[in-house]
Amino acid sequence: MVGSLDSFQLLHLVHAIETFLAKLRDRGCSVNILWFEEEADVCMPTEIRSDNLRASKYRLARAVLIQHFSCPTILQEAVSKFSRVFPNLQSCDFREYLDNNPLHFFLGSNAHDECREVDGHNTALEMLYRIASAGYCVAFIEGVEFKSSKVASPKVLVRDCR
Repeated sequence: MVGSLDSFQLLHLVHAIETFLAKLRDRGCSVNILWFEEEADVCMPTEIRSDNLRASKYRLARAVLIQHFSCPTILQEAVSKFSRVFPNLQSCDFREYLDNNPLHFFLGSNAHDECREVDGHNTALEMLYRIASAGYCVAFIEGVEFKSSKVASPKVLVRDCR
């Protein structure tokens, strides 16, 4: 996994993500990458959001990944768009996408957030909580293990959290 972006190499970041996605694809997973404009800042730790210089590295990495995955690659399936950008989780476009594309689960990062909101800003955990509250399974990328030909990851349902 790629660590902190304080000293990151963008090429290394792209390679690490492509390698991870290729391992999922090799095990028969069909992967779609979904981006949300209003929730763009969840890609960075909450303590960095107010530091424009440090936050700009995360925003740049996000923009590069969105652009990179919008181009055809060996990971992209010919019948569907591999990477999509939506305005937010509540957008009509996103709801229509969910209606037309049955998803088994969302894979996300809790980014080691201990709470769902920090200083009025949503965290990655809050975003995953909203997805789980809508009835979807959520798996955490921190727990993913590649074992032989299978992928194992702990999943959580909202009803498990009550």
